[in-house]
Amino acid sequence: MSKNIGHARTFASFSFYKQGFLYFLSALPILFFIFVILPSGGDVAASSGASLKRGYNHDTTCVGNTCTAVIHGKWINWLDADEEWKPINTDFREEGGEFVMDAAPFKFYAPSTAAGVARMVNDNRFDAVNKENITESPFIMKIQAREVNDVPGRMVRGDIVTPAGPHRNVSYILYEGAYPEGDLIYYIDFGIAPRLAKLVRINSTPTKTMYTFFVSYDEDIDVGKVTGRSRTAWNRSAQNIFRVEHGDRLSIHREGSAKRGIGLRLGQVWDSNLAYQTNSKAERNIEKVSLTLASESGNSYLLTKDISSFLDTNPVYPVYTDTYASFNPDADSETTSVDGRVADHEQNKSWTDTHDSATGNYAFDNEVEINTSCYYVGSSFGYSIQRGFILFDTSSIPDDSTITLATTSLYFNSRSDGNSDGDGIGIVQSRPASITSLSTGDFDSFDQLHGDAVASSTQILAITAGQYTHFQMATTSLNWISSTSTTKLGVRHTGDYTENSSHTNDACNDGGLPQSNTANFASADETGTSKDPILGVVYSVSSDAPLAPTDLLTEEEINPTQVVDTTPEFSAIFRDGETGDVATSYQIQVATSSSDFTSPFWNSGKTTLSSTTPVDNRIPDISYDGSALTASTTYYWRIRFWDNDDFEGAWSTTTASFVLFDVALKARKSADQSKTNSTLVDDNHLQLGLQPSASYIIDGVIMASSTSATPDIKVAFVGPSGAITDIGYIGASGTTVRGAEHLISSTTSTVIRVVANTATVVQIHGTVQTTSGGVLKLQWAQNTTNANETRVLRGSYLRAEEI
Repeated sequence: MSKNIGHARTFASFSFYKQGFLYFLSALPILFFIFVILPSGGDVAASSGASLKRGYNHDTTCVGNTCTAVIHGKWINWLDADEEWKPINTDFREEGGEFVMDAAPFKFYAPSTAAGVARMVNDNRFDAVNKENITESPFIMKIQAREVNDVPGRMVRGDIVTPAGPHRNVSYILYEGAYPEGDLIYYIDFGIAPRLAKLVRINSTPTKTMYTFFVSYDEDIDVGKVTGRSRTAWNRSAQNIFRVEHGDRLSIHREGSAKRGIGLRLGQVWDSNLAYQTNSKAERNIEKVSLTLASESGNSYLLTKDISSFLDTNPVYPVYTDTYASFNPDADSETTSVDGRVADHEQNKSWTDTHDSATGNYAFDNEVEINTSCYYVGSSFGYSIQRGFILFDTSSIPDDSTITLATTSLYFNSRSDGNSDGDGIGIVQSRPASITSLSTGDFDSFDQLHGDAVASSTQILAITAGQYTHFQMATTSLNWISSTSTTKLGVRHTGDYTENSSHTNDACNDGGLPQSNTANFASADETGTSKDPILGVVYSVSSDAPLAPTDLLTEEEINPTQVVDTTPEFSAIFRDGETGDVATSYQIQVATSSSDFTSPFWNSGKTTLSSTTPVDNRIPDISYDGSALTASTTYYWRIRFWDNDDFEGAWSTTTASFVLFDVALKARKSADQSKTNSTLVDDNHLQLGLQPSASYIIDGVIMASSTSATPDIKVAFVGPSGAITDIGYIGASGTTVRGAEHLISSTTSTVIRVVANTATVVQIHGTVQTTSGGVLKLQWAQNTTNANETRVLRGSYLRAEEI
């Protein structure tokens, strides 16, 4: 199966995640002891012969055909302008009077004061859903808080309460006192994927309950409201105000583009009461609020929300309200994986009814912590079971690989086994209905409710809070890992998954001790990458990487020097030692040096071929898609391929080049040119560059001479491929003083007499109609070979005029 997973291979030192992956390495075969494990805070450096491949959610290290993949349930890397994957860092820095965050799939520039204009630049270069690079130009949204005190901003590192829960020790920009009783905050929420959060923090009972942001775009956009997975477009000509209801999302696209846009998840307000984190019966004080989008002039809008109803709930201050902006055109950041929990703890339900329930009554997929538990709340309530879900996009693993080892690492914040009776936590296989969200119907979405097969388990008391616990998966569970899409794992309490179908044991009742069987671990919504779930996979592949491509052609020619097409097409032969492989992706670099491609004029990045190409076959033509080329400049290019195992091939070693012809409609001969035989040659000056699908009038003058006693010349015109050429000339013919002849396409004229030692004028008139762009060339030679030179003289000209 063909895949493009967005890898960029480098040979360098690289940072891994300090606790989970270091343990994982220690469990690997001896082959991987080549890694140097430094103290906490250091790097894991690859020795000679090891290579690092990064993708949006993984770091993969290979030695020979054995690879170790560290896969997260979230974005951890971003693709830079040089097509290199870099770790995401959402910290701000101060630069040029702004606060800048530019190490993520988007860039954000916060103003120096609260009333200033902020900019979110969506220059994400990788589509995580379709696994292909994005080459469209960046998309920019400008943001300005309205009705604020223009107080200065400052960088802060601290804690923020978010809809997912408290995010600790994060970087944000604070405009303290921007509102009468509150502050404006710009913050990069780095959960499943980085998102821009425009927060209003209300510190005491406010006099202001409506908050407005002005947003604008530099180009035409399509605006839609997304409910679930359904999108409703906004007809701005019919209505000036667009209302977004509770929990809906705004999907804003560049007009005509499905790749470039910004998604807005709008309208929530919550307080700082965190009792729900330690008390399962406590509810989070958070509400979704409606929002209005009012069209201003051009592509400008006012976003306004009213939080007055929330203030009637007696909230715990500070209270927050948000607008979250994603670099995806849809605000959903969960594109290929999700994690969370589904719970059933309805009052007065028996153990059997709770355990065997087809649906739960709560589903959470956007919290920083996942609670996995099974306990008896008490006679007045009943039982509570919470089941965890952790999904990973594992499509970066090659299809034909053999997985030899896998470890799931979870960072536990707390745990409890009230009776110290050996209760545990196990990794099982889950089957939620969606890979992007959880619902109450997923409560029973496991292979079986009773006696589930477990990949790995550990006793709760063996878990140390505040660090990773590692579950090395049994060999029989390695087939749960998908090399084509998403691996779906679950986390369940042992008393939950070992309970038998006859319900003869009630393993979750620890003598009536409520909340005694719990283990809480960080989710992918936890900010950063130091605590989120990790799936480590060791695999081997038998495939070899593609060889260097051969037979490089530009515009179907070898190193052409008169390319008229300003977006020339390239192709090459795919070579691979395994005859059954096919080329699936390519990368082309164009430079002005034949030996230095470090700063190429154009870099296509890893791009999916329009169709796969078998070994020893020519790939489909690839059109140039870089900056405008300059005429008369020699450009050099190279190409490499990825095969169906996603192995990155070698660069071509052929020195391939091309020169863009000066697309001129006038040509003057600047020096004499001579010929002493009857073989037609291109005139080295009289050539015109013609555009595709165009018609031209052609005229000109050929001034010819010879020292021969019987001088003569013959001419022909060769146009671009497929062109219809109707050109005639007037000149001496045979013994007739003047004559005329119609030359169709590449027809060669009959003899044209030239007066010895005297310039003879041959007039050119006609038309050309092109289908493809190219060069119209005058060709000429002696009609009868003569040792005495026939010359076409300086001052001759040829010109075209489009009609």
